[in-house]
Amino acid sequence: MTDTNLNIHKGGLRTLGKAKSDSFEFSLITIITVVFNGEEHIEDTIKSVLKQSWPNVEYIIVDGGSTDRTLDIIKYYEQQIDYWVSESDNGIYDAMNKAILLSSGEFISLVNADDFLMDDALSEALSVVSLKTDVLLTNGNFQTLTGDYTYESNIDKLKYTMSVFHPGMIVRKRVYEKVGLYRTDLKIASDYDWILRAHNMNIQWQHANVIYSTMREGGISADYALGTKEMYQIQREYTPILAKILYFLRRVKAYLAIRH
Repeated sequence: MTDTNLNIHKGGLRTLGKAKSDSFEFSLITIITVVFNGEEHIEDTIKSVLKQSWPNVEYIIVDGGSTDRTLDIIKYYEQQIDYWVSESDNGIYDAMNKAILLSSGEFISLVNADDFLMDDALSEALSVVSLKTDVLLTNGNFQTLTGDYTYESNIDKLKYTMSVFHPGMIVRKRVYEKVGLYRTDLKIASDYDWILRAHNMNIQWQHANVIYSTMREGGISADYALGTKEMYQIQREYTPILAKILYFLRRVKAYLAIRH
């Protein structure tokens, strides 16, 4: 389906009048994938979502107007995708915000186009979530050019660094309604800002020792200089004195690395 006036392409089960909702037995979880020119890995991401054993999943894909084969791949699976839309946006966090507003699930999980869910990840995570939990934190694998390692979420270290595996967060939709959406003036570290905002509110966190997904190195998040700059900007806004101390320690560490 194409809206020629707005140059918007969309499709999926919702456009055919087939919408999903929570059931008494199984909560609806909305999986969100945002993508732009992601033909290399998007099919792996889609397949990892579609093969999950959790019986009540809503899958939404927001594409930023890809010019490669991304849309062709999405359309191939559109009879199994609840809703997809392709239109220009203001970056990854703008796309995430659009998808969150489109979601119907009690829970929301972000699985980007360079990531993929582990087998039975949803069932393992949702089977341990507490009724009081607002945000469930899990662990993840991180694939880099120099090797793989496990990223373990630790909310207690958050004021010092990004210590939460963002692709492994499962968030109740009501939390986004309380905390708000992601800032679009930040290009890499808006997830860090959002988690700090949530941490400063009366949000109930739970950590599950589950390997939820795998994140590949690459994309805009690989811009270390920009990421460091934005993290310092955020830390100055929340903890200005600590931010100055951390900035000084980073400079000393960088200096010592050069000397040796």
